Amino acid sequence: MPVRSAAAESRLLPTMVRAVRAGGLIVRRHFGRRVEVREKTSPADLVSGVDLEIEQRVIQMLSRAFPGTPVVSEEKDNPGRPAEAFYLDPLDGTLNFLHGLAPFAVSLAFWRDGQPLAAAVHDPLSGELFTALRGGGARRNGRALAVSGSGSLRRSLVATGWPYDPTGRARLLAEMERVYQGAQELRTIGCASLALCRVAEGALDAYWEWGLSPWDLAAGVLVVTEAGGRVSSLDGGGFRLEDGEVAASNAIIHAELLERLKD
Repeated sequence: MPVRSAAAESRLLPTMVRAVRAGGLIVRRHFGRRVEVREKTSPADLVSGVDLEIEQRVIQMLSRAFPGTPVVSEEKDNPGRPAEAFYLDPLDGTLNFLHGLAPFAVSLAFWRDGQPLAAAVHDPLSGELFTALRGGGARRNGRALAVSGSGSLRRSLVATGWPYDPTGRARLLAEMERVYQGAQELRTIGCASLALCRVAEGALDAYWEWGLSPWDLAAGVLVVTEAGGRVSSLDGGGFRLEDGEVAASNAIIHAELLERLKD
């Protein structure tokens, strides 16, 4: 059933918040305990029983509230490109979680006609909840967010992430060297959704990554733009969910970041 009525849209974000919080409860129940794990595409690309339990619970909640609306999720077979859908990463940062290392998050977004309408990203350990509504701003635990005012890359803290495919690491190392030479410092945190939220709150000034999936990016990009930041492709073109890449910043240093990313 399409989420087209005003009444249905008014229920979107509250339902999504309840869903990611329910996922967070599952994470906290299992954190620090032995869980079932299997490898997907590489030793760093893992799925745990916790991912699957969260996915089942969140999809159950969404299906009850919005029957017939597809859920595109990391651990299930997904439809092609639905006109509207929820995008769920049940446990973004699974490898961190399995090592007992923060951060990791439950990330959920709703997209329609190629545009994000609502987002909720929950860090179960800190209790932080990042939310955004298209045209309605971004918030952390109910307080409005704004990107940093850093005016140059030299005074900016920048983050990226490692690709699962080891053949891509030479490219990333070259990008990291170029960005590092121009930035204040460089970080990797292992959780794309929260890296984007950190740009939105101003803790990070910029972030880039590629080789990602739609559920990694679907929520965080809306949080950034609603906090006043900019997201784009790595060559400066418009951001597209299906491309699996993002450059995100406070907007002021965006051109500098993109220039450093050029080969």
